[in-house]
Amino acid sequence: MRAIEPLPATRFDFNRAMNEANLSGHRLAQMMPARTPFKSSEECWLLYGAMPYIGENRAIERRLLAAIAYEAVPKERRKEIDGDLAHADILIAAGQHLEAMIEVTKVYNSCVKIIDSK
Repeated sequence: MRAIEPLPATRFDFNRAMNEANLSGHRLAQMMPARTPFKSSEECWLLYGAMPYIGENRAIERRLLAAIAYEAVPKERRKEIDGDLAHADILIAAGQHLEAMIEVTKVYNSCVKIIDSK
């Protein structure tokens, strides 16, 4: 059975996620009358393996959560955020995973502090 893409949802983007879930439900309902079987199990594995968020590790999930939290911070307060996600990405690419996660945690924690202070 073919699937719709996974939908990450957090307290930081709940309304957006609810709207996207509604749209995904409609897409799923539209898929029902015209079922398209996979030609092989390999095709199925490739489709599921290519879906976003599937098979990501905890560090990548934490990076995504920090990005979602960043987007939830009002633009006029973003200058107060500690850390830098772009720098974290550079550290990940350089194989410096611990240093990258420290940077991601700085971003996430400072975003939560700003959001919770509203």
